[in-house]
Amino acid sequence: MLRSAFRSSFAALSKHAGPVGSAPASAPAAATASNPDLLDRLQQAMKFIADPANPGFDSNLHGLEITHAEEGRVVCLFKLTEHHTNRMGNLHGGLSATIVDIVTTLACVSKTNHPGVSTDLNVTYLNPATVGDTIRIEASVIKAGGRLAFTAADILRNHDNVIVAHGRHTKYMAGGAHKKA
Repeated sequence: MLRSAFRSSFAALSKHAGPVGSAPASAPAAATASNPDLLDRLQQAMKFIADPANPGFDSNLHGLEITHAEEGRVVCLFKLTEHHTNRMGNLHGGLSATIVDIVTTLACVSKTNHPGVSTDLNVTYLNPATVGDTIRIEASVIKAGGRLAFTAADILRNHDNVIVAHGRHTKYMAGGAHKKA
């Protein structure tokens, strides 16, 4: 039942229209105008995904705010609390991987209308982010082909634009990544 609700939250995205193309994950958030309809649909999906009432690890992302959405590109903000850190007080590596997973999936959905299934996820950790920091996540679809979609995300400290982590995520798209519903 939960999985069907998750799928239906993404299925609602199939009715959006917006500009074609994507910017690299490191592009400034204001590079292209956000698509308001797409932004609203992704925000609704994210509310469901990170709802603390739902079981699963994704509820750790409760409070993640999608601030920009266009076809193939999503930008989010997330304020870190103690709950998000490791024993050294830095953003937990596992949560960083979850952020890359979820936000690149949203970017993928914004381009293909399908979340796909993860086949590979890689995160490179570069700098710390600590309790109280707001991080900015910039995710984009690098290429969506016949069966695979390749995505990337940068996690940055919002106050100084220092890259905290860089991730790459490959998704298998059962219906074909290039097809839009």
